[in-house]
Amino acid sequence: MEYKELSEPTDALALLKMLKKRLRIFHDEEDEMLKDILDASVEVVTQFTGVTNLENATYRNLILTRAMYVFNDQAEFFFENYRTEINDLALMDGGEHVAEQKTANA
Repeated sequence: MEYKELSEPTDALALLKMLKKRLRIFHDEEDEMLKDILDASVEVVTQFTGVTNLENATYRNLILTRAMYVFNDQAEFFFENYRTEINDLALMDGGEHVAEQKTANA
């Protein structure tokens, strides 16, 4: 994921800013580590849900929450605590793809 200034509020830089705000980090010294954590979180959440749209608030929140868990060395508890949200998002996204395929095939 590229971290440059973009106009979209849901880009990688915006995610970094949101994560720093949640973690109450007001300096830039840890940005590279936080970017790595966010990249991994995007990959993991996408793998489990199939969602790639950062405009989806649930998807975005799961990425940020997982990043917070990783930052605090608690990653093993993320899936246990957010299993329902992950499953709901995966099912919702799957339903959207099915509807799009039916429309395209009609």
